[in-house]
Amino acid sequence: MALLESWKQYELTYGDEQSLANVESLMPEVVKKRRRLEDGSFEEYFDYLFKDDDDGNQKTLSLLQKAEEWRRRMQANQ
Repeated sequence: MALLESWKQYELTYGDEQSLANVESLMPEVVKKRRRLEDGSFEEYFDYLFKDDDDGNQKTLSLLQKAEEWRRRMQANQ
């Protein structure tokens, strides 16, 4: 993350609009999440979602869709 911030500062100083837009397109989306701890309380944390990670999410979504289709077929056969 620090590398992207530094690159963005460089482009703000020395770059043009196109190079700045390129760097900004690589910046992650910051998402606030919560998770349950072992003692039952919750912890809030920030997660960074990079656009390049969408391929992994798409594979997981595809697997879940196939599992759902399989479940429907199994219920229909009973």
